[in-house]
Amino acid sequence: MASPITEKLTQKVEIKLDGKTWPLVLGTNELIECEKLTGLNMLTGEVNITKPSMAFVRAAVYVCLARCKARHEVDGKMKPYTLDEIGSLIHPGNLETVSLGVITAYMASKPEDEPEAVEGEEEDPTKAGT
Repeated sequence: MASPITEKLTQKVEIKLDGKTWPLVLGTNELIECEKLTGLNMLTGEVNITKPSMAFVRAAVYVCLARCKARHEVDGKMKPYTLDEIGSLIHPGNLETVSLGVITAYMASKPEDEPEAVEGEEEDPTKAGT
């Protein structure tokens, strides 16, 4: 599950996979896990979030489902999804919907823009980066 802070600050986006509805929450920690899985760096532009790669979409869904402890039945036992199983659940029939869910979850994790400083006003250094 995403951290309690991320849960409070980020709108959940739901997608349907494997006959179930799952929440996607893409906070900083989830994005770091995606980077580890894919080797793609979000900060350097290796991931075009408006046209994400299949590797990023699969990684994002996998990380989100792992964080919410999603399970499915395998040989009569409930087990977490593997990365390959998530990849098998994403196919041409749902690729656009799943990709849009990942993009929307990413956009939902971004803080709202703060108003720009008015010309002539000095910036309060105690509030820098907040």
